[in-house]
Amino acid sequence: MLLRLLLAPIVFVLRLLRWPTRALKRARAAPKGALVELRLGGRVHESPPKARRWWPPPMVLRRLGARVAHEVRLPVVRALIDEVIADRRVAGLVARIEEPSGGWASMEALRQELSRVPRAGKRLVAFLPEGGGNAALFVATAARTIVAPRAVDLALTGPKAEAHYFKRALERAGIDVELHARKEFKSAGDRLAREGRSEADRQQTEALLDAIDGALIAALAEGRGVTEAAARALVDLGPTRASEAKARGLVDLLAWDDELPDVLGAPIVAAGPYLARRRAGRDRRPWLLRRRAVAVVDVHGAITSQASPLALSAGPVALADQIIAELRACERDPSIAGVVLDVDSPGGTVVASDAIWAAARRLAAKKPLVARMGDVAASGGYYVALAARAIVARPLTLTGSIGVVSLRPIASRLAERIGVARDVIARGKFADLEAVTRPPTDEERALVAREIDGHYADFVAIVAEGRKRPIDEIEPLARGRVWIGADALRVGLVDRLGGFEEALALVREALPGERLEAQPRRLDVRPPSVRVAVAPNEQRAAVLAAISSLLPRQLGAPLGVLLSFALEGRTGALAIATDLPPLP
Repeated sequence: MLLRLLLAPIVFVLRLLRWPTRALKRARAAPKGALVELRLGGRVHESPPKARRWWPPPMVLRRLGARVAHEVRLPVVRALIDEVIADRRVAGLVARIEEPSGGWASMEALRQELSRVPRAGKRLVAFLPEGGGNAALFVATAARTIVAPRAVDLALTGPKAEAHYFKRALERAGIDVELHARKEFKSAGDRLAREGRSEADRQQTEALLDAIDGALIAALAEGRGVTEAAARALVDLGPTRASEAKARGLVDLLAWDDELPDVLGAPIVAAGPYLARRRAGRDRRPWLLRRRAVAVVDVHGAITSQASPLALSAGPVALADQIIAELRACERDPSIAGVVLDVDSPGGTVVASDAIWAAARRLAAKKPLVARMGDVAASGGYYVALAARAIVARPLTLTGSIGVVSLRPIASRLAERIGVARDVIARGKFADLEAVTRPPTDEERALVAREIDGHYADFVAIVAEGRKRPIDEIEPLARGRVWIGADALRVGLVDRLGGFEEALALVREALPGERLEAQPRRLDVRPPSVRVAVAPNEQRAAVLAAISSLLPRQLGAPLGVLLSFALEGRTGALAIATDLPPLP
């Protein structure tokens, strides 16, 4: 602290000397009357990006042939929009929408940010260089002017939920699947154990689709200035060429990239250089003058203690060891004042979810912890959020799914077909419980059912404790049901509707009087070695290979984790949220 005080005047003088040139850069960041073009492509994230390492830079990686993933970081979008609104020389923003990916909660958050531009009296133009589907047009309706090239297709078709059921296909291969689910709404595993959708799953899926469809129609009606009936008629047109969409009022102007300045009547500048010039000298506080900060810990992907090959191939995985290491580092670090737990996960194993919850709960006893839910924070994802003092979700977040499921493949007919002979010598009544080449006995089924019931009761009790409500109030809201964020608020499963900024504000509110760093911080915690689970014997390896060859990749990460853990001998409970796919 003494060193900081001694060097602070020197730092101040150096910054003062550089101020004139930086001020000029900020004032002349764009020509007068220009539009700033923001490219929106890749996965949408509400949390700030991790700090970039100085080497190797993205340009070097590209030159070496490496793929640098594109992403949309909403804090960066928000900062750009703040500068556009504040800059008198700039007329507005061109949002170049190149199919940003993510769930409907992410699209809702992106649209909400863009809508700030016209509300501030600035011009917002949405440009669809390759056309787009439901999500792209949902975001584009924030603009009063939508532009697209003449030949592209606009596939405004409405949301849907499609599931494929593989019970009969697996039976033909000689594999039966035994499913234990608590309770009727818990649909994870249905694709392998049922021939079609259950009535309970149909009920919850239709409720989710109704909410998403309502949001899409409302956005179209507001953005295009038409009635909801007219907006519904636009959806029912189906995919149309941009020229036809213009005649119908879905698109305002037809133009290619190089025609945009002439068509819009304004010069266009790229967002990256513009933002860099506007923020020159304001991005970072010198390390000598830094204050305490709010940290961000991500729980993104299916939650697991170890990464199986099938789970890794199916999508992002949230490794408990890494997340717990980050939570403990936040707990120990005196420069961290509070934490936002950023959850975007369909769930995972009970053991991993419980371990993360315990670490988060310990942190929350010492420092403010608020959970922010992304596109989905259900089952195990909801479980870990319960440690926080408050839970923030988007209106279209998928959450809840308070339930447990266990899946067991039975490959006795497959083993017989391929000529696998089994000989077991065991000691202990249940020593052979995890066998996959014979059906379970009634006593073994009763044992598994008892364990599943116990895990479900524990889950409901943890929810009741976290929400500070009696168990008999929580249990009807559980039963494995997936809730949309707006309904989760209504029934008391979350505390507030909003995004990352709202969660950050709640942490700051819990630290009254403390002057914190403006930007949240991510700790550079070295991850532990990734533990990759392998099939414990040749028999399970054969079953894993057989089932993997039958299933398409579209089943996604939740089912990948579900299958891999079942095949790798973990007959204990899993807390996967739902097999509901991303809704297009």
